[in-house]
Amino acid sequence: MILDGAGTDFWGNLALIYTERAMRSRLALHVSLLLAACSLAGCGALTNVSATSNVTSQYSHVWVTIQDVKFNTSATAAAGDSSWLDFPLTIPVTIDLATVTNGGLAVFGSSLKIPTGNYAQMQLLLTDTTAPLTTSAQTAGLIFNDQVGYLDATGAALTAPLDLVHPENGIVLSVSLSIPSNLKAELEALNEGGSESADEEDETGTTTSTGLATTTTPTTTGELGVATSTCATTTTDTATTTPITTTTNNCTNGVATATFTVGIDFDAEKDLVPFTYSGQPGFLLNPHLVAYDLSTAGTIQGTITLPTVSATTTASGNPAIEVSAETLSSDGTRHVVVKSAPVLTDGSFVLYPLATNASTTTTYDLVIHGPNIQTTIIQSVAPSVAAPAAATSVTLTISPASAPDYLVNVSTATGFSSAGALVQFYQTIPVSGEVPYVVAQQPIDPFNNDFAGDAALAMGTIAVSVYSGGVNTTPVSEAPSEGENTYQVAAIAPNFNNGTLGTKVTAPAEVTATTPAVVVTLAPLNVATGGTSATLEVATAVAAPGKYTNGDLILSQNGAIVAVAPIGVALDQSSGSVTFSHVPGGTSSQTLGTGVYDLSAWVWNSSNPSGTLTRVASPTSINLSSGTSSGATITID
Repeated sequence: MILDGAGTDFWGNLALIYTERAMRSRLALHVSLLLAACSLAGCGALTNVSATSNVTSQYSHVWVTIQDVKFNTSATAAAGDSSWLDFPLTIPVTIDLATVTNGGLAVFGSSLKIPTGNYAQMQLLLTDTTAPLTTSAQTAGLIFNDQVGYLDATGAALTAPLDLVHPENGIVLSVSLSIPSNLKAELEALNEGGSESADEEDETGTTTSTGLATTTTPTTTGELGVATSTCATTTTDTATTTPITTTTNNCTNGVATATFTVGIDFDAEKDLVPFTYSGQPGFLLNPHLVAYDLSTAGTIQGTITLPTVSATTTASGNPAIEVSAETLSSDGTRHVVVKSAPVLTDGSFVLYPLATNASTTTTYDLVIHGPNIQTTIIQSVAPSVAAPAAATSVTLTISPASAPDYLVNVSTATGFSSAGALVQFYQTIPVSGEVPYVVAQQPIDPFNNDFAGDAALAMGTIAVSVYSGGVNTTPVSEAPSEGENTYQVAAIAPNFNNGTLGTKVTAPAEVTATTPAVVVTLAPLNVATGGTSATLEVATAVAAPGKYTNGDLILSQNGAIVAVAPIGVALDQSSGSVTFSHVPGGTSSQTLGTGVYDLSAWVWNSSNPSGTLTRVASPTSINLSSGTSSGATITID
């Protein structure tokens, strides 16, 4: 009996050992499947995509409706390439960009499951103004999916559609984003592999005994044995001054899944372009968007004392004053604007997001500017590496003086080589080694080669201060190197070299309320280094000659205008041609990767411009990578 009992224990223990080994083998397989799934899917952190903006005081509202967002690891993939990871929004999201200035964020893509990796491009698709009104636009009380609120010359509040350039291909922007891995999934796999528990879970989250120690685990579901927890999730408001943060707790090991947040910056000062067509005012979006990894973004926020001047009526109700964070250009010849924000009625401002560097302290020079204040430059301000709600405010003792202004416009005689150009006005601190700062900027009306409304420039001296030890030095007023009331003027545009500095504009000897704008002539921009000046002939087919009396052909890239050519004469003929000149292209021996363009036509009848404006997009892209392109056509019904 003793031998029988011992044998029973021996064989029972041996069976238990084999059972444990089998369970461990099954767990090892489970872990392998988890890690394999992570490898295949990337196990990227859940990603939120938010919009932020700079909307100047001349606009009360700037609405955009977003319907899709895409990501690509390739820096050269075209808009229609199959390599894009597509995340169409279940319901289009309408955002008033005027509400997300000064550090505000509005989430439009939430908890996107983007695989881990390095991404070089993003693409946003906006719902066109001509498309049926989306539910979100209806809820906002809009007339158009994309819409602008502004004041006319009499001070009346008006709305207008915000037209998009070739919306079919969306807005493509270069990015440098590294989506981190979802450590929760990987740690969960490793935790299960090292566990002493081999309890089997049923679909209700309870456990069944196997003769080993028992535990209770959260409800899990999933294919191929890959578990997904049903833990609590918390989400902040979608329009806030801090990034939206979603935290999902791992109920088994306490590890959290961090959400990666991307901020897309719309700058209406540069990209919202007023234009006129046959005397009718219009607005178009000429986008040059910037993407930020908000986990490393910084904030500069503070308050200035507003000058005691008569309040200028603006559409937003805020003073016509702006703060810009600037840094040196890559060639060191000038400063460039990185981020701008309007000053609010209490004198406060928030510059966010700003790029920072983990290894060195990043600093920006702040330029406080507006048509009726003395320009003030504060050098060497470091951002707080945090979102606005957690960031430390800078202490500023700044009281810009009031200043008169004068009006400026640009000559249409020469015409711009790029209809999508931005004209910038610069002044320089009168110290050896200093280079010009951007004090004002305004986009070109692409159809008329001038400003749709005159630019106003402040007169007088500039004030200069340095930020050190947590405070700014007492500002010193002095004439800029260009002289009082004088600015250097130059244009910039994608695919072209920056305009040469040196051209100047100066206020008239006497300025009154009726003094006309000073007109400045700028030299054409040169095609960017690596490209050459190409021409393009487009064949036109007009179904009803005479139906439209005016119009333009537009070459665009990534949703932004590159060149414009009048089509008016061709609209009277059933067939004709229009020629673009000085378009960036390549050669047979040196191709240009950025030489691919979209073609569209904007046409209207001058007797009823707004009622007849029609936009026609060519379904075929134009490839000037080798300097020539044949067979370019556009059909106008």
